[in-house]
Amino acid sequence: MRRPPGTPGPASVVTFRLSREHLRRGAISRAPFFRPCGFPISPGILIDARTDWDELDELLRGSYRVLAPKKLVARMADEKGALVLVQRAFSEIS
Repeated sequence: MRRPPGTPGPASVVTFRLSREHLRRGAISRAPFFRPCGFPISPGILIDARTDWDELDELLRGSYRVLAPKKLVARMADEKGALVLVQRAFSEIS
């Protein structure tokens, strides 16, 4: 991203989708999180040496639950890692 909020310049970020209930809790209102202008329900996280990868995995799993068809969400209990689920879903579409 060219200039995420709170950074001096280019940075690596991941954006994701959360349920409105999760957004209301306010857990993503502190650094390293940000909300891109125009996309209030798609917050992002700055990726750096301090990134909590377990937290990011949970956020990506939550995002997948919001966006994916229910049939694919139901298969999540058998999977490990949100990125594996996204890759598998993409390969089924392709």
